[in-house]
Amino acid sequence: MGYIIYAECNLGDEDNYGAVAEDVSAGILRKDKDTITFDVKGDFSSNKEITKSLCLSLIDAGFLAFDIRHSY
Repeated sequence: MGYIIYAECNLGDEDNYGAVAEDVSAGILRKDKDTITFDVKGDFSSNKEITKSLCLSLIDAGFLAFDIRHSY
């Protein structure tokens, strides 16, 4: 089954100052002046690994405040 994980990051949040979007291992679904939303496609059977990988990539890129959502 198709599966997408979204990460929404508030660019105005001071915990995200200095973050580099290009360093995140995910696609950019949407970006405006206040928010950037990353997405990763995968399979439901590997949702734990995909979610963990996305979270680690966000943190390594400097995004410390974000919301994670899942979609089928």
